[in-house]
Amino acid sequence: MYVHRYAHDEIVFYPTGAELFDLCVRIIPGCHA
Repeated sequence: MYVHRYAHDEIVFYPTGAELFDLCVRIIPGCHA
């Protein structure tokens, strides 16, 4: 996971591709098919 910090100090976390894949597989059975 990586973080982007905006000028107004809002911190946003962006999941990496692997994390998105893992999350998708956990939530949606067969997502990886």
